[in-house]
Amino acid sequence: MCIPSFSRLTPLTYGTFLAAILLIGLSGAEVALTAQYLHAFRHFEVQYPGSSLAEWAFVKMDPSNLDTGPTSAKFTVGTCGLVAALLATLWIVLLWCGVGEIKVRKLAIMSCIATIANTVGSVAFLTYVFVREGQNKLPEYFMQWKETTFTAEYYICEAFPTVFEDPNRLYGFPACGTALAAKFILIGISCLSVVLAGLVVMKAQKTGAFRSKDQWRDLEARPTLPAMRNTRQSAHRDRRRPRQLLPTSTRIPHPGNARIQEPPHIKIGGVCAPRYT
Repeated sequence: MCIPSFSRLTPLTYGTFLAAILLIGLSGAEVALTAQYLHAFRHFEVQYPGSSLAEWAFVKMDPSNLDTGPTSAKFTVGTCGLVAALLATLWIVLLWCGVGEIKVRKLAIMSCIATIANTVGSVAFLTYVFVREGQNKLPEYFMQWKETTFTAEYYICEAFPTVFEDPNRLYGFPACGTALAAKFILIGISCLSVVLAGLVVMKAQKTGAFRSKDQWRDLEARPTLPAMRNTRQSAHRDRRRPRQLLPTSTRIPHPGNARIQEPPHIKIGGVCAPRYT
């Protein structure tokens, strides 16, 4: 069971986790808003104001000449942001729970690759969406609409409202505001993606995710600080432990306690010499 410990929660870990959670929220909102404003394109036609049935002038709510590129880009940015943020969140949570850095090394590398790729993609798609939206131009006459390509956002917010003053009554919801919100959220996703990618790479570098297998073996072979402390404490206890004396039956007498008897001396020819018996 994964039990997070606040002792492992460093500022870098907290910042990475917070950035990932925010990116999940913005990416989810991007996907939801994009899917929402697409509901405005229904298979329905409205008669052009002031025209007669003989003229057969009808405005389609789902024209066939729509450029779906920006819409696909928004879906892609939202989906990639969700995947990258979820990978980073899972990796950070496992580290927070005390899982070994070696065990989650592959997940750390995957998080780095995903966040960097998401950053590059989100910035590229952000540029594409804003450039493409700025290239739209409304024709002078309504009959030229069939020959013009519109983006979904431009058709909802600019083209269709020129024909009907209150398009939201036909859409059933504020479609233009939803489409604009989906576009501007791309800016927040791109900024957060850059921040998250930088934090993930820094965290991966700090945890040793880019080390080779030989370097990990060398680190595993080295004694850790807790092991060295245990060894020192054990040696200190051994020094303080009283020495155990040998039993009395096997105790060896000290030579200083034994008496040394000198042999008696005899005088031979005026010289004293020891006598051995």
